Amino acid sequence: VRLYDGSSLYAQFKDDDDRFRIEGLLANKDMMFVLNDGGTPTTALKLDAASGGDALFYGDVQAPGIYVGSTNTSYDLYNNGTSYFNGAVTVDDVLTVNGGLNVNGAHINIDAGMSFQWGDSHERIEQSDGHLEFFVNNGEAMTLDTNGLGLGTTDAAAPLHIKETGSTSAVHEFIRVENHALGGTGAGSSINFHHYHAGGGPSGGAKVASITAQNMASWPAGTPSSYSSGLTFGTLHENTFEERMRITSDGNATFAGEVKLADDKKITLGASDDIQFKHHNSGYGHLENTGT
Repeated sequence: VRLYDGSSLYAQFKDDDDRFRIEGLLANKDMMFVLNDGGTPTTALKLDAASGGDALFYGDVQAPGIYVGSTNTSYDLYNNGTSYFNGAVTVDDVLTVNGGLNVNGAHINIDAGMSFQWGDSHERIEQSDGHLEFFVNNGEAMTLDTNGLGLGTTDAAAPLHIKETGSTSAVHEFIRVENHALGGTGAGSSINFHHYHAGGGPSGGAKVASITAQNMASWPAGTPSSYSSGLTFGTLHENTFEERMRITSDGNATFAGEVKLADDKKITLGASDDIQFKHHNSGYGHLENTGT
């Protein structure tokens, strides 16, 4: 069956080895499928002759399966190649990626309380109540929030908070790395060791030892041209915490208590061992001048 526009043959229907064949015969002229939508002519499908027969659907496409490149009936939508989505994609079930996942120029957003999880092993990263939580063996092992990073605790009280619970759950040992940004003498950073026992001791636990890198001098007005810092060491004695030793910025060391020597040990003074004091195990000590 041939179709003419005047004397111009533009299309035909024909038999092609027992197959029904529709042909558009004019070069680069599209084939249009137009319907009557409530009295309005509506193009439903266009086959683009100038682009190798690209099909353009003007409405939704519904099919039991859509396959691109090759057929794989295990999936409703299958593309044996590269896909490009110029817009949002919503997945209402599991998204399986058998390879790498690259995200360029955007973020991966998940709902609060949801997590990135590795299989069914319960190792996951989860966000909840302003905390970023890391789980190992289905237990929260690390948490990160505006207060700091907590290891073994779900409530960090310092920039770095490390906690260990005893076997009875009544004893807690934890370490905090804390900053004291006072802007003058005393400013510095500390490693603080804490102990808590539910059966006694100070309420809420106690700082039992501390090592602090501390500013030793008041800063002049404006931007200081130099800094002087040292180390302080503190311990807890009968529920009272005090500084026990200090190494100043010029290398001097001061002790809050006695300096004791074990048997047969000595204190040496001077770069050339000029003076030595030795404690003998027989209960006495002696001072020697070994220099000139």
